[in-house]
Amino acid sequence: MLEDDSRRISDLILAYGLYTDPPLGRAGMTEAQVRKSDRKALIGKRPMTSVGRASEKSETQGFMKILVDGETKEILDTTILGAGGDEVIATARSKI
Repeated sequence: MLEDDSRRISDLILAYGLYTDPPLGRAGMTEAQVRKSDRKALIGKRPMTSVGRASEKSETQGFMKILVDGETKEILDTTILGAGGDEVIATARSKI
């Protein structure tokens, strides 16, 4: 099934959703782990007040944050605290 590929637990990408109000979804490294790895990271953060879908639903609490490796442009972390964050994170995980 894995075609003799040796996989380890440490290869897994941590992803989870918390069904709080507003919901939280996270996938990837924490900001502390990125800083500890000495990578030059780009950080983007957007409040949910600037997200159209959140405004339409009148659920503007929270934010979206992404950490990207500054050299390789690899996505290191995605965090969504807000409307749909617990559901969308599965898609983000597949991109990390």
